[in-house]
Amino acid sequence: IKRTKHAFGSGIQIMAGNIANPEAYAILSDAGADYIRCGIGGGSACITASNTGIYYTMGSLIKECFEKSLTLKNPASIIADGGIKGFGDIMKCLALGADFVMCGSAFNKMLESAGETYELFYNDDNELEMGENVNQYGTTVLESFNEGCKYCKSFYGMSTKKAQKELGNSKLKTSEGIEKIQNVEYTMSKWTENFTDYLKSAMSYTSSRELYDFIGNVETIIVSNSSYDSVNK
Repeated sequence: IKRTKHAFGSGIQIMAGNIANPEAYAILSDAGADYIRCGIGGGSACITASNTGIYYTMGSLIKECFEKSLTLKNPASIIADGGIKGFGDIMKCLALGADFVMCGSAFNKMLESAGETYELFYNDDNELEMGENVNQYGTTVLESFNEGCKYCKSFYGMSTKKAQKELGNSKLKTSEGIEKIQNVEYTMSKWTENFTDYLKSAMSYTSSRELYDFIGNVETIIVSNSSYDSVNK
């Protein structure tokens, strides 16, 4: 990072990570990283935590990286990455100090996402089965989806053997991810509309007039073990 920044200065933006320790956030920030992905092993397509034992709870990691950022001269933007299942998880990450939130699984469920798209149909036993691959998202697919046609998407981690092959690796490493199929649940525009409304509501509940009044500045109160588990994923 230091060599690259020395060579290109502000002409290049560097995203680093993933990290699982707030001290690593400070080191990469001081080196000149502009964005740092925070979180290891928490994604639904990731099996790192279960197979390596390496993990740092997302709530704690984001909060502690944000607190660390307040002490740094040039803090990198914090990107929460892993285990984000719904709108509420995004709100918690922002409230704890994340500047951005990665939502791989949630975005994959959008009709427009890049995952391979397959038709779903009911067989003779009235059970859903995966049909042919719809190679390219387009107007016809959108119209049929709005009319009730069902679709599903392939979803896989970037350390899976499938992803390694697509990246052109000749020697494949042990996979730390899985490939799965998810049902398409919404369009990008509908998801974005709902997210905007929920964010506005969350900000109103916390007396936040601007987004940066909300990010890292919302008091979090733990009232029970279930609440602790919910916030401190």
